[in-house]
Amino acid sequence: MGILWAFWFLLMMFFVTCVNAGAIPGQEIYDKKCKSCHGKTGEGNPVMGKALKIDPALLPLKDLKKTDEELTVIIRDGKNKMPAFKGKVPDDEISHIVQYIRSFSKK
Repeated sequence: MGILWAFWFLLMMFFVTCVNAGAIPGQEIYDKKCKSCHGKTGEGNPVMGKALKIDPALLPLKDLKKTDEELTVIIRDGKNKMPAFKGKVPDDEISHIVQYIRSFSKK
């Protein structure tokens, strides 16, 4: 019975690894930290926008026109009502978020 559980566990770990391998770098972090306000693909969450009295949309390209460095600074240090993620998200992951945000303009 123990061997069966070990086999099942290894099979599930392989499946999870394969599924995660197809994820775009930055997507998982964006989904955890950004999506609740900015929406799944940058369209913004109207409920959050109304509650915060802001337009949280990243599209149509208003924030995508910023340089990678400008986006990095905004994510790291915050801006207006957006919280800072300095110390909460490592710089390399912020870079991945920026690249993931860039993919919105291609959709």
